[in-house]
Amino acid sequence: MCPSKEMKIPVDDADATVHRLYALDSQPGGQAVLPIQKAFGDGVLAQDGSIDRKALSKLVVGEENKEKLQKLEAIVHPLVEAARDAFIAEASRQSEPLCILDIPLLFEKQLEQHCDLVVVVSAPAEQQRARVLARKDMDPEKFTAILAKQVPDVEKRALSDRIVDTGLTLEERQGMPGL
Repeated sequence: MCPSKEMKIPVDDADATVHRLYALDSQPGGQAVLPIQKAFGDGVLAQDGSIDRKALSKLVVGEENKEKLQKLEAIVHPLVEAARDAFIAEASRQSEPLCILDIPLLFEKQLEQHCDLVVVVSAPAEQQRARVLARKDMDPEKFTAILAKQVPDVEKRALSDRIVDTGLTLEERQGMPGL
């Protein structure tokens, strides 16, 4: 089980926020649907009116689509930031001693400066590749394009305060220092 759940630490997951922003059936949800539809057309809509992430991805992934990706980020990132700010404010109102921000683009967007402690969750490159390519709607070209936009793992490890190596088994992690 995830230690944050065991300890009841509030977690804000940026990817989950994006999924809510793209969906119509979650609360709060759907705030990105209309702006994305206006920017990219009806082809990015699923039958239920939410954002079809696979169709949108085809439009914005790859070096040739850099401007489209920037347009999408200009729509989505402020909404994710507002949701994160609201999460932090609520955690503060609830007098939470700490909270976790799960932000995949933490270093790429220079958000680490807003954190008291940065923990990088990392696996060896080949293991990461195998895990990612096993996901639905992922292919080697898309994975390579995503990696090209990211700070290399070795740099993330150097910039972090702590590292959780998910390439290790539970037995191998026994006795290792905690967070």
